[in-house]
Amino acid sequence: MKCRLCEVEKDKLCKAHLIPESFYRFMYPDGKVDSKKPLIKVLSEVPYLVKDNIGIYDESILCAKCDNYLGQLDEYGKSILLDSNPVLIRNGEIEIFSILNVDVAKLKLFFLSVLWRCSISKRSEVKHVFVGLKFENQLRDMLLSLNAGDVDDFSIVIHRYNYLTAENHFKQLLILPTRFKLEGINYFQVYFSNGYKVLIKVDGRPQHLKILPLSLQQNKPVYVFRDEYFENTPAFNKIQEKISTFKRIGT
Repeated sequence: MKCRLCEVEKDKLCKAHLIPESFYRFMYPDGKVDSKKPLIKVLSEVPYLVKDNIGIYDESILCAKCDNYLGQLDEYGKSILLDSNPVLIRNGEIEIFSILNVDVAKLKLFFLSVLWRCSISKRSEVKHVFVGLKFENQLRDMLLSLNAGDVDDFSIVIHRYNYLTAENHFKQLLILPTRFKLEGINYFQVYFSNGYKVLIKVDGRPQHLKILPLSLQQNKPVYVFRDEYFENTPAFNKIQEKISTFKRIGT
């Protein structure tokens, strides 16, 4: 089988997580996987809740060496999103935070590696995630060379939600990449644990001028835009509706 990153034929490929295991472990109270209390996957294509201990992996995309190679980006993403907290730099109707001491290229490549893995995977859970062969190849080249490109190459904006619930349990939430358009330009959004939502532009056109200042850029602060209360969003409503449906039918 051929590894999709190094493109070398291998006797066996490894179990490669599409989203790093650490982001699933974060959703357990003490970070330890509990097989008696599995995570719940809400999938739009199946009429029931799916139990899952440690997330989605694919055994057909990466060799062990390349999985470890991307694992270094995964560890960096964990250190920034899960192990540190942004600081408030502007308070008002729109709150803006900043994450300090960040290797911008490495963080950007982490986000892109997650999107790329989901796009090349044949797992049914991510069958709707496809960036197109042109962009898949471009992402692969960027990951191999560790070249994050400039601000218009897969521009990224980081959001973080407020929460109404005291226990903040929706910080323990992952939503796989979904496509959407913003004023005609194509993006994918990915929800990561700890309340983060990341917008990734997958379009040859430049980033929108109105969100360019908040986009990840070399030699500039890493901004985090404080988003609305998660419980007031369409994403929350869809999840609640799905779970309510499952409860009504006794699943």
